[in-house]
Amino acid sequence: TDYRALKMSQTGACANVYLSPATSPEAQAAVREWMVAHSRKRGLTDTKIGDLQPTEINVSMGRRLAIKLAVDHYVAQVPFADLCEQEKSAHDFLALAQSFECVVLTEVPTMDSMQPDVLRR
Repeated sequence: TDYRALKMSQTGACANVYLSPATSPEAQAAVREWMVAHSRKRGLTDTKIGDLQPTEINVSMGRRLAIKLAVDHYVAQVPFADLCEQEKSAHDFLALAQSFECVVLTEVPTMDSMQPDVLRR
């Protein structure tokens, strides 16, 4: 099966995967709309979804990881720079995966000759 060819209704994937420029108001609105729609599919009420706001999660040794936007520890939006261009450990990524069922990575730059550690993250 070519999973890339499956329709959004079959996979739950986003049809507009690439939004450019990533920081445009249209791209930001599309991400927010997707987060709300995905949360509704999960069965969250509009009251919970209305709480789409910045949050923080606990990481090891008392550290905290800032999350740009989140819905009830279900779906989170994290800009690429926040997650991959800053020093992060495996504990940060593990805490993110354990705290949210879905993570939307936004504002991903074109990958070229970036620093190897940024590409690895």
